[in-house]
Amino acid sequence: MYPFLLALLLLSSLLSSAATADVIGIPVMVGGEKNLDACTGLGIVFGLNPQSDNFLAVRSGTNSRYALIDKLYEGQQVFICQTSADGKWLGVVYSHNKNADCGVNSPINPAQVYSGQCKSGWVYGRWIKIVAG
Repeated sequence: MYPFLLALLLLSSLLSSAATADVIGIPVMVGGEKNLDACTGLGIVFGLNPQSDNFLAVRSGTNSRYALIDKLYEGQQVFICQTSADGKWLGVVYSHNKNADCGVNSPINPAQVYSGQCKSGWVYGRWIKIVAG
């Protein structure tokens, strides 16, 4: 019975480590091309169901297990800076203040974690309509 308990403790430790990785998150990277804007796309939140939650979750990483860090609503503008490996999630930079300068409209080289005055995170791309880029 002792080896069984040891194996159970080891499995529990591994699962805790995996859960911790989700909490840490994946930072949004910007730039990397000397002749392109730091974020090469512009989109708006589009097609949300008003009969449901009616917001788009901004998460700290590229799936729904990552922490909810903000909410975006229909018509909110976002700069698209990254796409997840599977193409489903977008790394975005945005501000709830329409007049804010997020600092991503010019080249940043080399690529780096976004650290400007606006917010950043990951959204499910199905709810973003590309309007430029």
